[in-house]
Amino acid sequence: MVWWPIAKPHHGRRHRPGPGRSSEDRRDRLDPRKQQHGWHSPNRYLAFARALVRRAATVAPPVLAVGDLSLDVAGRVCRQAGARVELTPREFAVLELLARRAGQAVSKADLLYHAWPDEALDPNLVEARVSALRKKVDAAFHRQSVQTVRGTGYRLVDDRERD
Repeated sequence: MVWWPIAKPHHGRRHRPGPGRSSEDRRDRLDPRKQQHGWHSPNRYLAFARALVRRAATVAPPVLAVGDLSLDVAGRVCRQAGARVELTPREFAVLELLARRAGQAVSKADLLYHAWPDEALDPNLVEARVSALRKKVDAAFHRQSVQTVRGTGYRLVDDRERD
């Protein structure tokens, strides 16, 4: 492609757009199925990572069990020692992620993105839900299965051995 000096007229020649500037390229950039580039944005990268986590979470077994705590993911039912425990949807989401990663420390940020995928703002939301979970799941059954991992987040363990 020949680059003309600014002062020289084009003599009736039509300007050719550079690479990536044609109307087809603009249309393809707006079509998410044809996007191949642009993952340089941290927000897009985080959205992609959250989507992968959600996809991986859907493959897990339908009933998660940690000690005598069981979660029926499909039915959204929580049972502790055979008794049904009523949980809010956010509490269930927090407990579900902890149960999926039983014994492992789960950061507040991971819990925040799992339970509040579109509006994850404040880590205090997680602290309030974990406090409510401890009252409903642990204190009512004299357990300490939801543990705080200092500087990291929380962990769900089988604490039946301490009885």
